[in-house]
Amino acid sequence: MAIEGDINQINANLIGLWLQLLATGAYFVYLPHCVAILVKKLRNGQSPWLPAACFLIFAATVLDFVVAIIRTYQGYAVTGTERPNPAAVYADPSSTLSLLKNAMNIVVAIISDAIIVYRTLIVWNMNYYVVLAPFGLLLGDTAVGIWAVWTLAQTGPGTIPILAAVSVRIRYFFIITFVLNILCASLICYKIWSVQSKVNKEYNGERSATSRALEIIIESGTF
Repeated sequence: MAIEGDINQINANLIGLWLQLLATGAYFVYLPHCVAILVKKLRNGQSPWLPAACFLIFAATVLDFVVAIIRTYQGYAVTGTERPNPAAVYADPSSTLSLLKNAMNIVVAIISDAIIVYRTLIVWNMNYYVVLAPFGLLLGDTAVGIWAVWTLAQTGPGTIPILAAVSVRIRYFFIITFVLNILCASLICYKIWSVQSKVNKEYNGERSATSRALEIIIESGTF
């Protein structure tokens, strides 16, 4: 029995929407707690950059979710006597909704990458030399993401060669963002580990509640 290597585009969109429903639902569960914490921090004089970044992520996530719902409805809705034709809806990757959805995915990834680069800078006491490589990856990430969306806007139904080029650029985008997150997480974990090691030496190797908490943070960052 022959098994196709690729998932049909229509089925892939349905699977993607299902997974997005699960992820967005989980996102909205802890969102109120995050808002409460950020509001409390703002009242205590915290810089507004983190709440602003979180708001942008929230807006992009919600917009991406709404666009996914609208595209699915357009693909499977029955209009008069016409049968649903989802293939026609998903055939044009340069449509407004398709570009908007892809752009929001890029925006969320770039903002998240910028946050972890900034966190790395803070953990390393504003040592700019440490974040030179992560910052370079962030610039490359942003450039490749914008380039991919711009190229996607030049496509249309049946433009297979251009779509292939977009796929390669999107692949590079996710590779760069993956490497960026691994590098920043490693730098943060190493800094925490080195500081904790010095603290343990001062206290003759005694394990404290703080030590155990930092171990959990390091494990989470590694994951």
